[in-house]
Order: sequence, then C-alpha cells, then structure tokens
Amino acid sequence: MKTLFSLFLLLVLPMQAKAGNPGNDASRCISTSAEGEAIWFENTCQTDVFVMYCGELLYDKKTCGSLPGGGYFTHTKNLKPGARDSMKVKKGGSYRYGACVGGVGFGRDGWIDKSDGSYECTPTGNKRR
Repeated sequence: MKTLFSLFLLLVLPMQAKAGNPGNDASRCISTSAEGEAIWFENTCQTDVFVMYCGELLYDKKTCGSLPGGGYFTHTKNLKPGARDSMKVKKGGSYRYGACVGGVGFGRDGWIDKSDGSYECTPTGNKRR
C-alpha cells in the first residue's frame, strides 16, 4: 500500500507543478514602495505571483486602457517569493496594478482585465472574454 501511495505521488505531483495559474488573486502578496521615479513591487507571499501594471511610465507611451481590444494593464512582471522588481513612473505620474498567483509569459493568459481597471485572475487556459 505504501508503494502504491508513493507511486501516486510521483505521478500526480509533477502534473500539479505544471498545472499553471490557479486563478487566485494575489494583491495581498504585493507590497509597493517608491524610491525616486522607481516604484518597487515586492512579493511577500511564499508562492510565485505575477503583477499586471500600467500608468504614466517614464519610458513608454502606453497608458492604462490604451491596448487594442480593451486591455487595461500594459505590462507584467513575474515575482518569485521574496523577489522585488521595479518600474519607473514619470514625476508626479500615476500607476495601477493587480496581481495573480502563478506566472505569465507573453500574452494575456491568466487574467481578464476590463476597461475600468478591474480584473479577474483566471486559471491558465482561459482567454480574454
């Protein structure tokens, strides 16, 4: 019986690791801080998260809600547990962000955002509505 359970774990755990984004919000995992023009995102949780963000960015002309097809957030960052990463905002500029558990590559698989800036984290495989 112990051998069967061990075999089960060997088969199931690798599949869970590749399951992708579970569709859970991670905004509680993100701590922000400002240092000059840099806005820092820090992952304070013990799981991978990704941040979607937009704003009056220093080196980009895209602004919140400016994507074709109604997308609100223009950029993403993947953050491992405890990791920090930054973006640069124009002096006095604003920004918005959201976060979901998991990670993203190119594309928008893992969340749905609306023109008002609200968003929903979705399991990997669910495309924009």
